[in-house]
Amino acid sequence: SRPALPSREVVASSGAGKVFSSSAPVSFASDDEQNAPVRYNERPYRGRIEVFTNLRGTLTVVNELGLEDYVRGVVANELSPGGYPAIEALKAQAIAARTYALKNRGQFMSQGFDLLPTTRSQVYRGLTSENPLSTRAVDETRGMIATYNGEPINALYTSTCGGRTEDSEKIFNEAIPYLRAHECSGETFDRFVI
Repeated sequence: SRPALPSREVVASSGAGKVFSSSAPVSFASDDEQNAPVRYNERPYRGRIEVFTNLRGTLTVVNELGLEDYVRGVVANELSPGGYPAIEALKAQAIAARTYALKNRGQFMSQGFDLLPTTRSQVYRGLTSENPLSTRAVDETRGMIATYNGEPINALYTSTCGGRTEDSEKIFNEAIPYLRAHECSGETFDRFVI
């Protein structure tokens, strides 16, 4: 069966009754994203903020933006350019983050969005977390993704490898040819695709 999408109706009211009602999501954006970006909880974001009512009757807030802008907000959080300022490692992280986003797009479609901004998907914190070095890595790899047999891979990665990664079937009960066990060391790799 097809999952039901949220109703997306937003109603604002005061003691005097209904002040505002919309059956469509309510969007907030800025004409000058660089100097006056849209904000949510005092944090600036690229793109626009969309608000709608979810199936639980509460509000869902979604940052809607393009893929490259999303990756800019992920790379600096998944591989700190301050702690690990190696441009080639940041480029690899940008490609992994972009590939993961494309492969997993729509993962939470039944809830009205694509990905979570947490470790459950990828850590994304908007404009304030962006860094010039990680942005450079994103720009220099623009549009690049990792593929297997012409399709984007599920670019899973972890912050630490513990000395060895594992074959996919031992974790996900499915043998995936590009997710094979591999020796690694903290001195050699900071990030590793499993």
